[in-house]
Amino acid sequence: MKETKEQQLDKVISEAMQKTAVKSPSADFTQTLMSKIQATQVSQTTIVYQPLISRRVWALLATIFVLLIGYVSFSNIGFTTVSGVLKHSFDTVGSWNIPTWNLPSLEVSLATSSPFVYGALILVSFLLIEIVILKRKYS
Repeated sequence: MKETKEQQLDKVISEAMQKTAVKSPSADFTQTLMSKIQATQVSQTTIVYQPLISRRVWALLATIFVLLIGYVSFSNIGFTTVSGVLKHSFDTVGSWNIPTWNLPSLEVSLATSSPFVYGALILVSFLLIEIVILKRKYS
C-alpha cells in the first residue's frame, strides 16, 4: 500500500514537472545584477583605521614624561646609580608607617611622602584623561 502511494506521488510530481516550463532569465539579467552589486559596494562605508591613542595624546604623554625626567634630573636627588635608587627604595619601604585606625573616632593617620602624592596625582590625571577620551569615542 505504501509503494502504490509513493508511485502515485512520484507520478503526480513528474507530471507537474513536465507541465512547468523552464524559465530563462531576462536578457539584461547580468547587467541588472552587476549594477545592483556595484550600488551596494558604493553604499557600503569603508572602515578607516583609527588608532586607540591619538597623536595628540601620545605627544602629551611624551611631554609629561620628559618633564618628569627633567624634574628628577635637576632636583636635588642624590642618586647616582641604580643600586643607590634601589637601596633608598628599600630603606623607604622599611620606614613606612602603617595607617592607624581609631575605631571610636574613626580617624585615619597616613604618613605620605612626596613620591606617593606625585604618583597619586599622576594616576588621577591619567584616569580623568581616559574618561574624557572614552566619553568622546562612545558618544
